Amino acid sequence: MLSTPIRHNFPATSPPAHDTLSKPKYTVSAPTIRCNVEQGRDALVGDVGSSIHEAPLQWFKDNILPPLPMPLRSGLPTILRSLGANGHITEGRWTVFPDDPNQSPKVEDVVYAPFARVAAVIGEAAAHELPNQSQTVVFECNPDLVPMSNLRENRSRPDGYGVYTAHDNYQPQEDDSAIRWEFIVAPGEKKKKENDTDYNDNVRKILWSFSHIMRDDHRRRFVIGYTIENMTMRLWFCSRKDIIVTKPFNFLQDHATLAHFFLSQMYAKRHELGYDTTIRPPSDMQLRVKNQWDITVHYIDDEEEGAGAGAGAGAGCKRTHPQTRKQEVTFRTTGLISSIGAEGVRGRGTRIWQGQTLVNGQMQPDRDEMVMKEYWVDSDRMREAEIRRRILEDAVTEEDRELLNRHLLTPLYSSDVVVDGKLDTTDRLRKYATISGDDGLEMIPLIRDSRQPNPDHSVMEADEKVPQGSGAIPSWPISIPRVVVLDDKSHHRIIFKEKGVTIEHLTTVSLVLHAAMQALNALATMHKSGWVHRDISSGNILIVGGVVKISDLEYAKNMNDNSSHSERSGTALFMSIEAEFHEYKFGGGEGAEVSNKSAAPLSKFEKLLKGNLVFRNVKKDTNPSRVPAKPTQPAEPPAFRSNPLHDIESVWWLLVYLFLYRPPVIKDDTEIRISN
Repeated sequence: MLSTPIRHNFPATSPPAHDTLSKPKYTVSAPTIRCNVEQGRDALVGDVGSSIHEAPLQWFKDNILPPLPMPLRSGLPTILRSLGANGHITEGRWTVFPDDPNQSPKVEDVVYAPFARVAAVIGEAAAHELPNQSQTVVFECNPDLVPMSNLRENRSRPDGYGVYTAHDNYQPQEDDSAIRWEFIVAPGEKKKKENDTDYNDNVRKILWSFSHIMRDDHRRRFVIGYTIENMTMRLWFCSRKDIIVTKPFNFLQDHATLAHFFLSQMYAKRHELGYDTTIRPPSDMQLRVKNQWDITVHYIDDEEEGAGAGAGAGAGCKRTHPQTRKQEVTFRTTGLISSIGAEGVRGRGTRIWQGQTLVNGQMQPDRDEMVMKEYWVDSDRMREAEIRRRILEDAVTEEDRELLNRHLLTPLYSSDVVVDGKLDTTDRLRKYATISGDDGLEMIPLIRDSRQPNPDHSVMEADEKVPQGSGAIPSWPISIPRVVVLDDKSHHRIIFKEKGVTIEHLTTVSLVLHAAMQALNALATMHKSGWVHRDISSGNILIVGGVVKISDLEYAKNMNDNSSHSERSGTALFMSIEAEFHEYKFGGGEGAEVSNKSAAPLSKFEKLLKGNLVFRNVKKDTNPSRVPAKPTQPAEPPAFRSNPLHDIESVWWLLVYLFLYRPPVIKDDTEIRISN
């Protein structure tokens, strides 16, 4: 087997410090997102924050939209003249829209139905300029059809969208059949009127379409869309880092901008529409079942003098004259373990798969299944395999190193994703353009006037039952206005040797406590090495062959590291109280003052305990003759830093959850709860 590439494709130094206050994700913590469309949309609004970036149209064309084919870049005026000559443009506006939409007595769906016809005639005119190049996207307006989902039931209906017809398994739909979300590109929302209420409703719905596309189809790295109120149109872009909207334009009269938008989608390559080309269905048609995919993992193989290809980074032998070779391995999935991290729009988008790496293009029946984790990590953050290597490197004794090696998952392959020959990063998705006022971008409110739409003006989905009144909308998006600015991210994959079950699968108190003790022992050894985990949860303590494995080291941090990131670390349900509030509450913060590795482990732990005790023995001064001391200026509160007690407290909250709140385990149609 090729060696584990854990020293490449990530920064060697600590990331810079910055103090963006992190917040929990409503789309993960709110259970309503999977059962109520309206509440789910409000959760999305809460996650995105109170403001987004508005960009000039030209900036959006240059940096976001796929580039037009070369003949169309200079031939767009010719296309527009052709449209005018053929009667598609009359008196400076599209002929199929003789009146402004808000002047029509007809219903919204009928008023905007000609929008798809405008896209069609633009495509027909462009085809004469590119006779040898096929269009791969067709625009449709089917607001009455509910697109079909791969993963969940959903009654959401975008007003319009493009259909990517060059998809691997695309089949032309019949007149009365609904399209699948995986084929939808450039979703759109339209309103006849132009007011704050309709604008807000469009915003909530376009965010929902973005979210549904990116969580339903794991190949989607970003989505482009549009909204229209009356004749005012805006273009939208959503990635795991950015949400950007253009300044408004009149789609009835700005023919060049509308034509540019349609043609950029019609002639785009697959990766330019947001698809990940390193994920594809198996070539064998019989294997094209739900959640079975071939995923390419690019990595770097270290081949050095004195070490063969299978030696790996932890082989323990001295190496010289390193030579690196770019390699790739194909991981064939057999099932999706978890996709809760892909809820919402921005963020890490974490998915966990089970499967095997292929040997000569085939799976091996006698091999155990592995696990692949795919997520978008902050580009300046250390990657998970490298964190594991450094934790082992910092172990105080050889016995500690062996214990950590036993209780941490074993990475086999790890690297950032390469799409179209380049690293897949969020800044690359916008062609490395900066987002600043110098480029004409500015922050605008996401929702105008009020975060609570007027239910009387909001178009309800088919078969939806949403309670009316103030109780219909959760209070948290309204009461916590905030600007959320995330770091640029890199698309990352890591394959682990072991596949286990979570601690939630254990059904007796003794088994749970035994697993918790193993986890605490491993955490204590990690703390002794100077590291904290910072994300203990029910999904991060695994059992593999009776041995506890602590997973998800992506948030683990050396206790002397002062850096911070814009996204919250940790799982809200199991987070320590101090980590939740991001400040010391039990002892003044001495717990953040951690000595270096050379200090005695016991004294360091004692110091942490001293700084975090809730109750202290304070002797009362009963001498009345003593002169009171002069008041002093209160000391600056120490900067918050995670410490070992936060990990230990997370284990406590995990046990509370397992014993009191966990759902029953289902085995053979029988409910089994934790028992003695």
